[in-house]
Amino acid sequence: MSVIPLTSANAGKLSVALYTGVSLLGAGVFLVVTVATGDYSWVARIGGAIWVFGLSMIITMPTVTPWLKGRAAEKSQGTKETEKEAVMVKDLVCGMTIDAATAAGTSEFRGQTYYFCALSCKKSFDEDPEKYLAA
Repeated sequence: MSVIPLTSANAGKLSVALYTGVSLLGAGVFLVVTVATGDYSWVARIGGAIWVFGLSMIITMPTVTPWLKGRAAEKSQGTKETEKEAVMVKDLVCGMTIDAATAAGTSEFRGQTYYFCALSCKKSFDEDPEKYLAA
């Protein structure tokens, strides 16, 4: 038996297997308990097991899927970025502090790189860099 690794691509499929398995297990336990007590007819046992399965699906489906997808995202982010620290820079046009890695645009001027939160800020800077460097 091989173990399927948790990735963002297969988190949905794994969550389906997990919540369906939990629901089937619950329905199976219900059947075993009702057979052991002997107080119910087979129609009641089967009907009850179907209800337990359905309710288990309703409860586990909206909780398991986001949980697994979140775990997969955390895992993939941890492998891609090994605790990279954000480099915060100031947009000279609007004054906003932004992460250099996620800047909307950059401009080179006199051997220096400047970062911008939006393309409109970059455009304003490119039109008159001296105006913003003086400030």
